[in-house]
Amino acid sequence: MAPGERVNQWTLSLPAQQVQLTQGRRLLPTEVVNVADTELDFRAPKTLGTTFIDHAYTSLEFDGQKQTRAILTDAHGVGSQIIWDETCPWVQVHTADRDDPQLDRTGLAIEPMTCPPGAFNSGENVVRLQPAATHQASWLIGPVQAG
Repeated sequence: MAPGERVNQWTLSLPAQQVQLTQGRRLLPTEVVNVADTELDFRAPKTLGTTFIDHAYTSLEFDGQKQTRAILTDAHGVGSQIIWDETCPWVQVHTADRDDPQLDRTGLAIEPMTCPPGAFNSGENVVRLQPAATHQASWLIGPVQAG
């Protein structure tokens, strides 16, 4: 979360080049497209406004330490960030749109994922473990201070 009442005033930075579109009321996953020139492009920090997001992003830009981050801030540059590694090449973002006016758009969910929605059907990026094998993913959530 960032300071303030609603997601609409917050700025999101997310270095993802592609997003998985959805269709219908159940938001079933469809094709993966480039974010360039769409309202879902947050590679440069951008205010969320009234943009509805409940999408999985991919083609993330990882740094030299094989980490990426999403940053959420208010107009003064104060907020939160989540940092994760290449173990999760997907991230689900949701603007928490709700029918209840008290809860509508009061938070932003950012969830690193190892595979996209529908992966059990598509097989894409599914982690398959042999007996006794392990798999580990990690992330860090922390503050962002104006500076």
